[in-house]
Amino acid sequence: MWVADGWPALWKATLSRGARCATRVQRVGATAGGRKLSPRATAAVAATSVCIVALVVAGGPALAHARTAPSARTAEQAVAEYGPAARSRLAPAFESAGVAYPPAKLVLAAIKSDRTLEVWASRQGAWRYVTSYRILGASGHAGPKLREGDRQVPEGVYHGTSLNANSAYHLAMRLDYPNAFDRAHAKKDGRTNLGGDIFIHGGVRSTGCLAMGDESIEELFVLVAETGLKNVTVLIAPTDPRKGPLQAAETGEPTWVPELYATIDRQFAQLVRSRPDPAAGVSPAEAASPGAQDASATLAHREGSREDAAGRWSAIVLGVLGGLTVLGLGAVLVRRRRLRTARRR
Repeated sequence: MWVADGWPALWKATLSRGARCATRVQRVGATAGGRKLSPRATAAVAATSVCIVALVVAGGPALAHARTAPSARTAEQAVAEYGPAARSRLAPAFESAGVAYPPAKLVLAAIKSDRTLEVWASRQGAWRYVTSYRILGASGHAGPKLREGDRQVPEGVYHGTSLNANSAYHLAMRLDYPNAFDRAHAKKDGRTNLGGDIFIHGGVRSTGCLAMGDESIEELFVLVAETGLKNVTVLIAPTDPRKGPLQAAETGEPTWVPELYATIDRQFAQLVRSRPDPAAGVSPAEAASPGAQDASATLAHREGSREDAAGRWSAIVLGVLGGLTVLGLGAVLVRRRRLRTARRR
């Protein structure tokens, strides 16, 4: 997932690059064929250059579903804002698990096939099940991530590297993909562009990441921040290895996939519930509501509509910029043609 630095920085970069393009256009116009472009034609070409650069700079993030938060804030500020409500929703789950909050260590176990993220906390050297969250958005299929653009959610044992309180998807935790295992096997395979920017974040849609919904990510963000990133492990598996051994989904999978799945198997083997949880897959916020499933569906619909609206605005902006580009080029061509005609006469 691409995360921008903010619209001010974006347009600053656009204008800077556009100005450089305009300077080059002026130089070329002054020397091409021994003739100078008129000031009006030069200005039109310069404006066109800015539009083209704007399309490249602004269009890339838009096509990657990138949107940025309107203002910067720190992780500590986000915890202060969402912490009280998140902790009150998490409290019953931790009390039921018999684990003090915040825990000493934490495991977030994601199961692709079930679209579930389980939360486990340590207590006296053992892992205790706390709660589960629905994964509202994820792309790809069973199998590890191999390269940039394959739309795969990675599989393996990962750790958080940073918390982003200014995510385009509300809040986010970045994972250390590609980790040492991923890099080592990529080197053996001769793969170089492995991709990156893998997050657990809010919202309901994602490509290569795990979208949890805004209220759920608030709880996870606060929980991870107060537990400490260094004390959090993230497991991502294609299916639940406690229900059966993991197997490669396709015959074309790399030969090292069984080694990866054996590692995931060992990690999940430590996560055993003492009894089934009737609320599995339901976050504390959803479990507290009688209409949990309806509320979750409504949230997903509302956030999806918000993302669709943002996507439409991005398309409109790009359309306007594209139109300006065409008009600018057209003005230059018409002006040059008129100049040639006038000289012939």
